[in-house]
Amino acid sequence: MTIGVIVLLAVALWFATKIPKTIAIFLIAAFLASAIHPIVNVLEQRRIPRAWAITIVYAALIIFTVILLVVIVPMTVDQTQALVANVPAFLNAVQTWLLGVQATLHDRFPEANIPTHMLNVTQMGG
Repeated sequence: MTIGVIVLLAVALWFATKIPKTIAIFLIAAFLASAIHPIVNVLEQRRIPRAWAITIVYAALIIFTVILLVVIVPMTVDQTQALVANVPAFLNAVQTWLLGVQATLHDRFPEANIPTHMLNVTQMGG
């Protein structure tokens, strides 16, 4: 019996690696269905037919998602543009800090050979 279970699990895992998007879609659908189930039940108790209750809940979910995207996406784009515009200032601040650290280390340990080329942020990555 345990060998059969192990084989079944191995086949299931192999199958799961072949179709991860499909499994993700089913997991999301199951999550949504379990999340809206209590709301649909409450609407049913208020004498709204189940089909209409499901339609109302999904319509509200879609409207909420669209409103959220309309608010969040422009803010995210603006903040990303601001971040990209400020990268040189951030690099200069880091470079200034590193030069201060280098000066402090040189003052405290004058005999140490501190490589200066490793502390140049503007040279990193290029």
